[in-house]
Amino acid sequence: MVLLLVCRDRARTVLPSGSTALSAGLIPAAGTRFQRDKGIGDSPELFAADIQRKAHGESDPAIVEVLARGAGPLIEWLADRYGLPFDVVDNFNYSGHSALRMHGLPSRSGRELIDRLRSAAEANDIVILTERIAERLLLAAEGGIAGIEIVRGDGARERIGCDALILACNGYGGNPELVRRFIPEMAGALYFGPPTRPAVENQTVPHQQQRRLLCCRRVWRNAGRRQNDFVA
Repeated sequence: MVLLLVCRDRARTVLPSGSTALSAGLIPAAGTRFQRDKGIGDSPELFAADIQRKAHGESDPAIVEVLARGAGPLIEWLADRYGLPFDVVDNFNYSGHSALRMHGLPSRSGRELIDRLRSAAEANDIVILTERIAERLLLAAEGGIAGIEIVRGDGARERIGCDALILACNGYGGNPELVRRFIPEMAGALYFGPPTRPAVENQTVPHQQQRRLLCCRRVWRNAGRRQNDFVA
């Protein structure tokens, strides 16, 4: 069972959006067939080197390698499996890229990318919950993530258990407090995007609550889209 939570702070939206919807929806990827069709030479190694050069060598090499090698196959998988009509932008290049590798959809719109991804998720019975705020990560007593606590639009709290949790937070550019703390030289910079929360709190879950989370997880699997089964 896969559940996608689109958690926002001050702006609760019915449909997934975020910074991607405000962008051109372009994805950098190296060594794709879309590049080869246009005679563009590129490779994951060159992509990784570009990232490290732009980041002054501060990026984790292992993560950079995974991203650089995985982006191309991911783009082609989305095109083959879900029909996303990607093409390589060949009329301009982003600073820092030594090859044309920005892949986009016909409208060059992040809104189109989000809508197509949402449609693909819904077609595969992936439940998408919006209009909620992520408040806490729930930690198992022996370590590891046991679940997450969210706040609904009406103020009610829900705890959702999980076997695995992926946080896709897209940085903290929309949080002035964290920008001042970690990048003081950019404290006054203009940020174009949705606001982000300060930090997700961690909370250890007692054993009896872990059992309840596990129970909720089983109920969810059996109940399909019945969201209220998770109310704490």
